[in-house]
Amino acid sequence: MKETLGEDVYANCNVLAGSYAPGVDMMWDIGDLYRQHSEFRRIVIESYPRNKVIILPQTIYYECQELIAKDAAFYAKYPNVTICAREQYSFDLLKKHFSNSCLLLPDMAFFINLDKYKLGKEEGKTLFLKRIDKEFVQDGHNVEIPKDAEVHDWPTYEQSFDKAERIEKLFYKLWRLENIFKFSEKSIARLNDWKRNYFYRRFYVQLGIDFLSPYTLIYTTRLHVMILGVLLNKKMHLINNSSGKVVNFYNTWLKGNKNIEV
Repeated sequence: MKETLGEDVYANCNVLAGSYAPGVDMMWDIGDLYRQHSEFRRIVIESYPRNKVIILPQTIYYECQELIAKDAAFYAKYPNVTICAREQYSFDLLKKHFSNSCLLLPDMAFFINLDKYKLGKEEGKTLFLKRIDKEFVQDGHNVEIPKDAEVHDWPTYEQSFDKAERIEKLFYKLWRLENIFKFSEKSIARLNDWKRNYFYRRFYVQLGIDFLSPYTLIYTTRLHVMILGVLLNKKMHLINNSSGKVVNFYNTWLKGNKNIEV
C-alpha cells in the first residue's frame, strides 16, 4: 500500500494517531452539493465546542462562492477542528479559504484489510457503474461503453437487504428496553458503535467485494468503486462525476496505475 499511496500519507496518519481525539467521519462532502449534511456536521461541532475534532478525509466542493466564506468563518471559530482533504484539489481549496489545520490524506476506504474478507472469482464480465444520483453527468464523457457491459449502480441504491433490516429490528427492540433499564447515554453510544463496526462495516464491505468480484473490466462514475477496484486489482475506466472528485483523487494518488484509464 505504501507503494500505491506514498510515504507522506503515512506521515500524516502518524500525526492523527498521535493526537487522540473524537472524530467526525461522514461520507458526505463538505460544501453545497449535500448541504444538509454539512449543516449537520456544523451542529455536531457547535455541540462540542471544547472537543478536539478531526474531520476525516472529504471532498471539498462549492458552487456558491459566498458559502465558502460563510463556512470558513464558521470553522475559524473552532481552531480545535482539523479538516482532512482526500485529494489535492480539495486540499488547495481548504488552504486558500480556511484557517483551520488541514491535512491531505486518502479516503479511509483505502485502508480496508481485504485479508478479513472472502474474495470472489472473476467471471470475465464488464460493468458500467452508472450512478443514479445528482452527481452523474449526462453526456459528460466520451468513453464508449461496451454493448455487453452490465449497467448497475452501487447495490444499496438498487435494492434493500434482509440482513440489514433484521439488524435494525433487533436493535430497535434493544432501544425499547432503554425505557425499562435506563441505559446511560454512553452505553447507548457504545452499543451503536459496536453495531456499526461489527455488523454494518463488515456487511457492506463484503457486499461491495461480492458485487465487484465477477467483473474483469469496470467503467465507474463512483470514487469508492474505483478505490475498491484498485484493492481488488481490477482494470478500470474512470468517468468523472459533477464535483470532479473521481479524477481529482486519481490525479492525487493513483496517477501511473497501469490498471486505470481516464
